[in-house]
Amino acid sequence: LCAHFSMSSACTSSSRTDPKKAKEGSNLPEVKVDGSFMEGGGQILRNSIAYAVLLGFAMEIDSIRAGRSKPGLRAQHLAGIQLVTDISQGMLVGGEVQSTSIKFTPSEKKGPCKPTYTADTKTAGSICLLIQTALPVTLFQRIPTELVLKGGTNAANAPLIEFSKDALLPFLRKHAGIKAETRLVRRGLFPKGGGEVRLVTTPAKDGIKPIVLTERGRLESITGCATVVGRLPLKMAEEMVEGAVKYIKFYQSSSSESKDIKINITAKREEHPHSSGSFIMLYAKTTEGCVLAASALGQKGTKAASTGRRAAEQMIREWKVCDAEV
Repeated sequence: LCAHFSMSSACTSSSRTDPKKAKEGSNLPEVKVDGSFMEGGGQILRNSIAYAVLLGFAMEIDSIRAGRSKPGLRAQHLAGIQLVTDISQGMLVGGEVQSTSIKFTPSEKKGPCKPTYTADTKTAGSICLLIQTALPVTLFQRIPTELVLKGGTNAANAPLIEFSKDALLPFLRKHAGIKAETRLVRRGLFPKGGGEVRLVTTPAKDGIKPIVLTERGRLESITGCATVVGRLPLKMAEEMVEGAVKYIKFYQSSSSESKDIKINITAKREEHPHSSGSFIMLYAKTTEGCVLAASALGQKGTKAASTGRRAAEQMIREWKVCDAEV
């Protein structure tokens, strides 16, 4: 809903005032998007290019990421829009790092679809944000599509790959009938990146079901996993679990509604050839099928237990917001 509101409020369509006006060399209507709208981040760019393909309009977006400390396209944004351009057989103008304006035109007459596409941020840029950009487009391809996505799987200021794999896609599969699965081939951590994820989607030939969740339900369980990678010891993951569980139980003791929450947070260690890092991912599920997710990355100089507590605090904060809105 927020994404739809952002698009409709930030857009002005040339065809509304002049039906004959369209992008040069194209019969498609042109829509101009203000990239500085609301928080002025990358989400409006990702939404805009997906809508342009699905709804069939040429798009010009200015002031890209104007609300960020480093405006313009970064490597991950560029990789995402180049991927969608490839899938849609479209045309992209202005596609370069630091560009604050692009013009994109999807193809009006598509040729044969390819079964596989590749996108590489060449940095630790978020693979999950590549998924957000391309998923809506691949769902309406004529054939099943595999995306080979390279970059960061567990980056700061972006969803972890565990969120897409274990929360977002299962939720969309259950409630919207979307058929999409990810496979983690190789984990990519900051600053080297080098991760790889395969996303396979099946065409939504009968469309996407509307998501109907009119009742939040009661908080039923909180699950998750704390992970250390590379040279870090398993004990750090165990300490993250302890920090998270301690805070959740503290919340339980002060909330009559949450006495019966089932808690199951595990710890594990993964080998990695050239990177080390740590993170924790938590999932809260309700009796009505709602899912909330929270995560935290380990940081130098920060105790592992504090990282776990930070993720738990985020989870409870999200739950309290839902509670207040209900």
